[in-house]
Amino acid sequence: QNLQFAVYDVDDKHHVDNIDKQQLLGTMECTLAEIMTAGVHLTKSLRLQGNPAGKITIQAEEVQDSKFIVHFELSATKLEKKDFFGKSDPYIEIAKAQEGGAFTVVYRSQHIMKTLSPRWPAFQLEIQKLCSGDWERTLQFSVWDWNKSGNNELIGICSASPKDICPERGGQIFNLDLTNPSHKGKKKSTGVLVFTSVRATPVYSFVDYIRGGCQISLITAVDFTASNGHPSQPSSLHYTSPYQENEYVLAIRSVASVLAPYDSDQMIPAFGFGAQLPPDWEVSHCFPLNFNYQNPEVYGVQGILDAYQYTLHNVKLHGPTNFSSFLDRAMQYASVQENQQSQSYFILLVITDGEITDMANTVD
Repeated sequence: QNLQFAVYDVDDKHHVDNIDKQQLLGTMECTLAEIMTAGVHLTKSLRLQGNPAGKITIQAEEVQDSKFIVHFELSATKLEKKDFFGKSDPYIEIAKAQEGGAFTVVYRSQHIMKTLSPRWPAFQLEIQKLCSGDWERTLQFSVWDWNKSGNNELIGICSASPKDICPERGGQIFNLDLTNPSHKGKKKSTGVLVFTSVRATPVYSFVDYIRGGCQISLITAVDFTASNGHPSQPSSLHYTSPYQENEYVLAIRSVASVLAPYDSDQMIPAFGFGAQLPPDWEVSHCFPLNFNYQNPEVYGVQGILDAYQYTLHNVKLHGPTNFSSFLDRAMQYASVQENQQSQSYFILLVITDGEITDMANTVD
């Protein structure tokens, strides 16, 4: 994702939001990947009409409070009896407050038959869904009596915020009295909602792993089977035109350019499959695009493109479309020993047009 940062000198304080009335000091362009992989911060030069115009430092961080899952174990005691010939069939709903005072249901449990002391199955909710990432937002807990007719009856409600009930956030509420607003006169408890267990666990993101030292490695594999069409024909996906890039070049450039910046050393193993190779013209289902069998790595996206073009002009498209050979080679790269201090994540980018002809071996 490409980003542009622009620095202005505010000349008109009465129209701060109108950049046309301000003086541009310089701009800087970069990708999101550059910022995320830069470490603490990224410093780059500002440019104005092609000339240096100072420097800008960017420091980015994720919104941490939205990266949690909240685990619930809820029960209730002393619920009000609703069924004339039995007990109640209670279930619980959780709703979050919206702007304007309305509530939106974010969770509904299954009902438990014939009990006034239900213990509902454990469940979990992402904090974004639970309260839009706002730990102090009001949640409404409603306990209902289920009826087969669909006319469910409210037993009681209570309110609390995620912060109130989550010990990791300092919460100390372990149970709340339920009340029914439809009961006239003095509020009477219609039961007790028990927060048997509420805990928040962090959800680690891709950025967390990158900044924690995880090494990202990209591996590519390109299809050189005859089903793509002869490169001399305009209908071929490998067709080389002086006026526009072919479909494989576009795919490599658009996808690999997003993934490659996260590769720490930019050295990318690049393979081809499904072609006849010189000098004996035997079919190979895994060969290095640079024809260097001792070191199939190329540097960056442009390295992949250069090796692809070289291969395209030195092999004969053939087939079939077998995946298992280059998958085995990719697995050799990914078989390095990892521990908590040294982690690696491998991404295999396969660019192909056809149906896999060795599906059983590929799955194995």
